[in-house]
Amino acid sequence: MQWGLVVAGIMLAFLVVFRLMENSMIYFPVKYPEGFWEPKEFGLPTEDCFFTAEDGVTLHGWWIGRPDARRVLLWCHGNAGNLTHRLENLVRLLDEVNVNVLIFDYRGYGRSEGRPDEPGLYRDARAAYEFLVSTKNVEPEQIVLFGRSLGGAVAVDLACRRPVAGLILEST
Repeated sequence: MQWGLVVAGIMLAFLVVFRLMENSMIYFPVKYPEGFWEPKEFGLPTEDCFFTAEDGVTLHGWWIGRPDARRVLLWCHGNAGNLTHRLENLVRLLDEVNVNVLIFDYRGYGRSEGRPDEPGLYRDARAAYEFLVSTKNVEPEQIVLFGRSLGGAVAVDLACRRPVAGLILEST
């Protein structure tokens, strides 16, 4: 009986510690100023964007607009780092495809406020979508979601909740 209580106590302690540390074991954000925050040096004409999630968290993103592009790629990046760690990918993409891009940092990443957690990341993607529709006047049928790694789950959740033209998943 005593050993059973000891084992149960250890298991309970493990579960409590795991629950308290869960987000720090899952998410690996890199906060500003770490990263390369001068995308114009890569030839990317970015516009800093700030928008607010439904729970009041202010988020940061980059809008890369091209006057003759018909589609908008809403980029949900992977886990570690921040949006600056995707510059090389953005440069290659924009060399190949004529598309507008909104790439944003989830809560707790880059210049975005807050701390990351799963429901929060889903709210962040909805806020980025609403920014495109309401501020940039983008029609839903022009929006293609791109999710890499962690961003794949975020993009899938958004695609289930909002109308979009397409969904691209990579390493998810």
